[in-house]
Amino acid sequence: MPSTTYVIGVAVVKVITKHVEGVTAHAASYATDSYFSDAYAKGVLHLDIGTTHTTVLQVHGQGKWKDHGSAPMRLISTGPSYYLGVLANPKSGIKTPADLKGKKWMVIRPGSALLRDVADAILYGYGLTEKDVTVLEHSSSKEFVAAMKEGRVDAMGWPYTTASPWVEDLVMTGKAELISDTPEALKKITEKYPMFPIITVPAGTYKGQDEEVTTFGILQTLDCYAGLPADLVYAITAALYDNFEEWSGYHKNVKSFALPGAIDAGKLGIPVHEGAIKYYKEKGYWTAEHEAKQKQLLEKVKALGPYKPLT
Repeated sequence: MPSTTYVIGVAVVKVITKHVEGVTAHAASYATDSYFSDAYAKGVLHLDIGTTHTTVLQVHGQGKWKDHGSAPMRLISTGPSYYLGVLANPKSGIKTPADLKGKKWMVIRPGSALLRDVADAILYGYGLTEKDVTVLEHSSSKEFVAAMKEGRVDAMGWPYTTASPWVEDLVMTGKAELISDTPEALKKITEKYPMFPIITVPAGTYKGQDEEVTTFGILQTLDCYAGLPADLVYAITAALYDNFEEWSGYHKNVKSFALPGAIDAGKLGIPVHEGAIKYYKEKGYWTAEHEAKQKQLLEKVKALGPYKPLT
């Protein structure tokens, strides 16, 4: 996809072409990862840099992919985190998202399936409805940042990373604080919305953020076609991780794909390709916890049946 995602994809292509004998890879830019499932099914795509939000929906037959079987996609590893937790006005009295009741929350962007799911997940996790919370829309990042700075809203929602300058600005100027989710709500959210793993913002990530924040989010993913030969996926995985310094030299965000964190069992939203598993076993990264999670995921996707393209 465009921007940073495409740069990481180009880096993958360069490493594969250089280090996997007999293979030449090519990078292509897609406007949306919603097309990936059909592209795999039609044989025009073999690898992608996606996100857990869309990938999990496609593989688990949810959202607009409901009743279309399981998309033929498998995970190789995960990368950078995008946090989706609530950012609240420090004067709002919001200590957990349960306190959104009776407040103004700017979180929806028209046309964004991700933000609609974020809003629904938080409301569900805390037993709230849109009758309890004034859920507001925005059309640009400038709009929600201005609303927070001017105190026109009590809270907002938008994906952010550990280096988002607009979050730094809001936190440093005392206009926003990062809010942790409760363990009970996170359990409910991640069970119903498996595309949202639990992730942590380390203390000190932003100036003025003195405590660790636990919330949910999405991860960038390196995925592949489920039908690729195991030996090929093994070779691709080995090329990337045996030459990780070279791969990460193309863009700083690649460092988030580092092992063993990139295959933390809690981050696995879809089955891992058997070729990648072979590599991880050789390196001692594949544990009994991974094996149990893999079995569970395979059983779920098998029950959905073969994938039927949307178009």
